[in-house]
Amino acid sequence: MTEKPKRHIEAMLTISADDAETFMAHLRQVLFDLDRGLDKDAGYYSVSGGYSSSHIIEVKVNKDITHDSWADELGRYLAEKKAEQP
Repeated sequence: MTEKPKRHIEAMLTISADDAETFMAHLRQVLFDLDRGLDKDAGYYSVSGGYSSSHIIEVKVNKDITHDSWADELGRYLAEKKAEQP
């Protein structure tokens, strides 16, 4: 089976918090930090743990992937998935 197509930039983010307000505050802080620290050629990685919230974020930059190459891969992936349907 073909792997799901990847985009030029992909992120994995896990935020854990004690309550919704803390979660949203932590999410805003992660976005602020990411906006200031993202290397558009190399990606980003951060781990933080605190009293009421924590996060792990990894941003990968796939330099060889363009929108067109992603669209081509998506077409092949979807065709394969359709062919697997009964």
